[in-house]
Amino acid sequence: MSESALNPFYYPGPVPPDRFVGRQEEIQAVLSRIATGQNTGVVGAPNVGKSSLLRYLAEDEACHARLGPKAARTIFVFQDCHLLPGSFTPAGFWQQILAHVWTSCPDPQVRQVVNWAGSRHEFGSYALERVFKAVTKRGWWVALLVDEFDTLLPHAGFNTAEFFGALRSLATRFSGLALVTAARLSVADMNRHSEELNPFGSPFFNGFIEVNLRPFDDDDVEDLLQKALQGTGVAFSARDRDFLYAMAGGHPFLLQAAAAALYNEITSPEADAANKKNGRSRYYRAALNFYKQTEDHFADLWRHLDARARTAATILCLGEIQGRLPGQRFDTSEIGSLDRYSGELSRLAEQGLVELWKKGGWHADWNNWVVWRGERWRVTSRRLVWWVSDQVLARDDVDWEEWLDAKQYQGLLTAEEVKTLQEWAKKIPKAALRTAAEIIGLLLGELLEAAL
Repeated sequence: MSESALNPFYYPGPVPPDRFVGRQEEIQAVLSRIATGQNTGVVGAPNVGKSSLLRYLAEDEACHARLGPKAARTIFVFQDCHLLPGSFTPAGFWQQILAHVWTSCPDPQVRQVVNWAGSRHEFGSYALERVFKAVTKRGWWVALLVDEFDTLLPHAGFNTAEFFGALRSLATRFSGLALVTAARLSVADMNRHSEELNPFGSPFFNGFIEVNLRPFDDDDVEDLLQKALQGTGVAFSARDRDFLYAMAGGHPFLLQAAAAALYNEITSPEADAANKKNGRSRYYRAALNFYKQTEDHFADLWRHLDARARTAATILCLGEIQGRLPGQRFDTSEIGSLDRYSGELSRLAEQGLVELWKKGGWHADWNNWVVWRGERWRVTSRRLVWWVSDQVLARDDVDWEEWLDAKQYQGLLTAEEVKTLQEWAKKIPKAALRTAAEIIGLLLGELLEAAL
């Protein structure tokens, strides 16, 4: 295999700092708060780039240089909480943090206090206060970057008022400690989850300002593709980019996965000349591989959507597949009467699952927009449409009337809305879709035809 055929796209997992793109406003906001000893909660949907951002902040020297004179006296400590064992304790957590501080800080007085805490295995509030008091007094800053922070909330060893209370106290009292967390839960949600630990006191995360990670814009998408393809001898055409946007929108993980699948098809020794140029089979095979590689992502995503968000996403997916099921056509123009889900649309848009129509951009208009309160909305990634088609619409064990009744029972739909959805559901053939290949073939219709 030639070097140029090696796939340059990263997924899943964080990208290395030299492949990091975008997020300049978010980086500036976080660095500004680190420089002043303030706390930040980085919030985003699964695989949107939270870990990549924290690793970039922790490891990239050019990023550190943006702190100016403070850069030389700022210690970045990265702690990943994703796979902490059940036996892990706050003492072990702080032991790892302070070991990194000792290694990175040459100041003898700071090291002396860290040695004292470590030799006595003292990682309680008193010892930690002494450490960060010394750090602050000696003119140092510790930027503690905690990834997957929300996994600590249900963790048996950490879900205590003592741990979160001490963390809040340290991070608010000493300017030499700035806490940066990454989580899928918002700061408000984390406060609600921790209310039972401190029902009569201030919420633990009151001092946090939230920085939200959203999907990439068109410029960031172009930067990602250009940086990845540099030196490979491979270039994506305008039609290739349309395909990628239809698959992934601006979601970083989905974009990497879709681009990796397409790259494999372009460089495959088995690909014929027509397919390498712009053939139909190229997109079909890439889409099928993309479908398989992102299964876990969408299963996890769907589990973490609440009932209202699932309902809104399903309705939009119905609009996306209108007229494509074999022998059936159904009209979703009446969806404008379903006004109850405007809040869910905004939240789904923040996660990169849906988008409001906008002019410009390099991606194609794939039609099948849904008019919602006078605005044109669509599902950003075709992969979500496939998920809903495969897991909801095409399953024998899903009865649409029961599904709608359940939603009505939960107070999610009015009687008029239920009637509208039931009318659509009756027009969907029960056995219309059976396999991923059938779903992909139907929902790539315009793209595959245009590629001929």
